[in-house]
Amino acid sequence: MSTYTGTFDNKNWYRVFKDGKLFNHNRSYKYITHSPDGFSWGYMGSGPSQLAFGLLLDATDDPKYCMKAYQDFKFEVVSRWPVEGRWSITTEQIMEWITEYAAEYGFPKAKK
Repeated sequence: MSTYTGTFDNKNWYRVFKDGKLFNHNRSYKYITHSPDGFSWGYMGSGPSQLAFGLLLDATDDPKYCMKAYQDFKFEVVSRWPVEGRWSITTEQIMEWITEYAAEYGFPKAKK
């Protein structure tokens, strides 16, 4: 199980980490490019869209599923994190969200 955390520093930089290492947006860009500036959270914009897709992609390794579900994940989860705050979510919590809220899109298998 992985843990993702986000921080907002005093230089107005959004940083996302996976298990303590910087979580890069490049893999998600292979499928969608909402935000050329990378990830953000706490509102319904392009940065949160990129983060929602990136988190789902990393947790499921299923880009087709992610394309269907990431906007709902952004609305239900990512947009609700405090803009200038710190947040944390685990792969297990992401999979719980999928089970509870997004089963109609086709439940993907979690990466081991």
